[in-house]
Amino acid sequence: MPSRVRKFVCRDFIRTVDLHLLGRLLKPHSGHINLDWNDLPDDETEKREVLFEFFRRMDSTCPAELQNALHCAKILSGETGCRILLEQAELAGITLTSPNQTADNAGPITPRHLALIAYLDHRALFERAVDLARIGFATNPLERIGARRGVCSREDDLICREAFRAEASGWFTKRYCGNFCEVRWYPEEDEIAILISHGRNARTANVDQDGREDTMTFREITQDVIRYRPATGRIKISAQSTKDAKQLLDLFATHMLGDKDFFQGTAAETLYSLDAVQDAGAEFRFIHEWDADLAEVIVREVKLEDRREPRRRRRLSSPWSMVVKDNVNAMRRLKEVAGDLPLKDMSLSHLKLDFHFHDSNGSRTTRIPVTIRPPSQACFQDHAFEAAIYTHLERNGLRLVPSANLPAAAAE
Repeated sequence: MPSRVRKFVCRDFIRTVDLHLLGRLLKPHSGHINLDWNDLPDDETEKREVLFEFFRRMDSTCPAELQNALHCAKILSGETGCRILLEQAELAGITLTSPNQTADNAGPITPRHLALIAYLDHRALFERAVDLARIGFATNPLERIGARRGVCSREDDLICREAFRAEASGWFTKRYCGNFCEVRWYPEEDEIAILISHGRNARTANVDQDGREDTMTFREITQDVIRYRPATGRIKISAQSTKDAKQLLDLFATHMLGDKDFFQGTAAETLYSLDAVQDAGAEFRFIHEWDADLAEVIVREVKLEDRREPRRRRRLSSPWSMVVKDNVNAMRRLKEVAGDLPLKDMSLSHLKLDFHFHDSNGSRTTRIPVTIRPPSQACFQDHAFEAAIYTHLERNGLRLVPSANLPAAAAE
């Protein structure tokens, strides 16, 4: 079902959310939903179970605004989403408190409570935090490095912004035969982020409509993300397809940087390398002792490909490949299982790492999986650790520093 009406099936959310806040959320929609709050059981556990079943059985007749609010509140209920919400609240000078939170009712305010409080009482703050969370959660980016460093984007130029918006809208409207495309801009001190919301191809599915089989045609809304950092000349674009990402790359270079060839050429794509891992083989280990916040890095998976035979025309991959996984050291395991294979004639096509960062009090660690696919992709979630991860990759020779890619990229 489309994102605006998809069922909200999250038992943990319903079991722990503040019922007073949930009641406030549902009240404006009472005339459009088959739920009377006053008819709910008095017992709190039973009440929450009835509410869970109500949301689980929701269909396309549920108000789109209500469904969207619930799913966005869930985004901000996680650890990273809550951190973004609190950071934005502090910047706006807003204290998120519940009207029913008194000295006599001093239960804990959880991230779910904070998300609903923001939605109900500070809507602009809520929407900005959701957008920033979506930007931060974007994965599998198309990454490039520009011809020069220090070239600022022209987001303050309304003509350039409108030209970018118009062409992006035209591209997605024609490609997916839709009518919706919205572009929102989030300039920061050292980075510009752009969130592009647009429809995808229409889909038709069989659905349960009040106990009978029916069909529904819908067009799901998706979000593409562009992040560009002038100081390094690097850009990252997360989109539904590589074709969309490359089109957004060209549009950004043309309209926001004034140079359509800014991200073109082999050097623009040569950002990551696994040569240091392959050269060290089973002896490879991450050097991270200089960072007290990082507990350990585990090589969890490697993929080995045969490069001895020339690729045939239309062959998109090597003649054969081998994937080796291990919870302690996949490179050491590769040596054990590879036997007499001439590894010097092979190449590593991807590497999966687990970064384990200490939390603020050092009592536990946060695991961040990172996948590196040379020459141009490093994928991971939770961009709160982005700067640290990139620094570690550079120090261990897996992420090429700008000077190695841009020999003539002196800052302007």
